[in-house]
Amino acid sequence: MPPSESSTGNPGPRELSLRSIALPAFGPTAVWSVGLGASLPVVALSARDLGASVAVAAAFVLIEGLAAFVATLPAGSLVARVGERRALVGAAVVDAVGALMAVLAPNLLVLGLAIGLMGTTGSVFLLARQSWLTARAPVRVRARAMSTMGGVQRIGLFVGPFLAAPVIAVWGTRSAYAVAVVAGLLAAVWAWVALRDDEFDEGAPATSGAAATSGAHGGTGPDTHTGAGGHTERDTHTGAGRHTERDTPTRAGRHTGSGGERTTNTQRAASVREPGPRLLDVVRGHRGVLATLGLGVLLIGAARQGRFVVVPLWAEHVGISDSTTAVIFGVAGAAEVLLFYPAGSVMDRFGRVWVGVPLLLVLGVGMVVLPLTQTVAAVTVVSTVMGVGNGLGSGIVQTLGADVAPVGQRVQFLAVWRFLSLIGQNGGPLLVSAVSALAGLATACVVLGALVLAGVPLLARWLPRHDPRRTVGPG
Repeated sequence: MPPSESSTGNPGPRELSLRSIALPAFGPTAVWSVGLGASLPVVALSARDLGASVAVAAAFVLIEGLAAFVATLPAGSLVARVGERRALVGAAVVDAVGALMAVLAPNLLVLGLAIGLMGTTGSVFLLARQSWLTARAPVRVRARAMSTMGGVQRIGLFVGPFLAAPVIAVWGTRSAYAVAVVAGLLAAVWAWVALRDDEFDEGAPATSGAAATSGAHGGTGPDTHTGAGGHTERDTHTGAGRHTERDTPTRAGRHTGSGGERTTNTQRAASVREPGPRLLDVVRGHRGVLATLGLGVLLIGAARQGRFVVVPLWAEHVGISDSTTAVIFGVAGAAEVLLFYPAGSVMDRFGRVWVGVPLLLVLGVGMVVLPLTQTVAAVTVVSTVMGVGNGLGSGIVQTLGADVAPVGQRVQFLAVWRFLSLIGQNGGPLLVSAVSALAGLATACVVLGALVLAGVPLLARWLPRHDPRRTVGPG
């Protein structure tokens, strides 16, 4: 029997709505993403502006991604210690500092440090926002919340270059980072004003209603179940490593200990400063879900990032100009942006499987078919279909992470979850590079596509099934 999405918690008196958390959840992300969108296109150009060769300038593009990859796991420990609000504000401020360093960089060394700093703060910001939304989005609209968060980020990335263009025209290439400075500071102010440390912060592992915590303190209560996979999760647990969606907390208040006393602000602030569970313990305790759904998330990352490698390389291979390739990507990108909310709605109404499986299926088939295309029209059709498939999967990685993130270990678990996705995002292009060097680009497309298709039965087997009877219970 497939796992169920239903939850067993008792409904609380008052549930948060998606509308009530929209501005604090999506506002800082939208503003911060505009800054990211303004800075990313000029990284290589600003390196060239400081005297870098073409090869060195290309390497500078990798710095931000590498810094984000390395910082992901430490970011989990940091966010768990200081809380999501402080992490968001601090990351946005430091990101603005990094962007200012890039504006004023006198040489390549300072520019490289600035880009690396921005990549590091990006990891903290993205993890903190996901953890904050995971704790507050009602389970009945959780996928819509996560897909909207991803869609808002894509819109910000789209708007950023258009805001940077007139600035560059007046003050030069590196002035684009000034947009990121302003965006970072605005995001910090927005997060500080709109977000608040409340009963959903994970600094104080606690129980509410019938639910009991597990994780940081190692305890399990009446609503905690351990599967054969070795991981402990709240709510109904079925089979070896199978899982269900976890209920979101309500404003009814969190409680601690057997006495059920409400956690005070002082206790909560003190607990935020306590070190949480070690990342290695989180991995060991939840190895079942990480080895199944986590592998699927890794393949999703490889498919998505691999698409950005194989499509432009194949377009160049068949003689399509760079400007036309940009238009091809623009058409596919438009399809993705239009589909982010419908994708979340499908996941909430019919289940995660109806998005996760088509995502890998469409991207995998598209990569296998791509070497058969020889014209602009054919490449455009395949690229657009792949864009539609990717758009239908908007928010799937974040939604699944929210579904299976354990109480008391939420931030650390989401850091590991994001780390798996980044492994895939970096591994996909590396696989294309290696296979292309040995057997040619067409073979690389087919190999990556076949690997992605191998994940289809995995997700079909392990994705949680929809249960319309699920309730939103206390957290």
